[in-house]
Amino acid sequence: MASDTESEEQLTADEQRRVEMALVRLNEHGWGVAFALLAGLGLFAATFM
Repeated sequence: MASDTESEEQLTADEQRRVEMALVRLNEHGWGVAFALLAGLGLFAATFM
């Protein structure tokens, strides 16, 4: 039985670039969601406290 590393295919330079760009976008969206939740929590606290 072949190990996983033996059967892996190497990504082309274009595929690597696309994967990296997708991860960057995901990271940016994550920061945006986190900031929006923090801002929303602050607005909620300022309104009801």
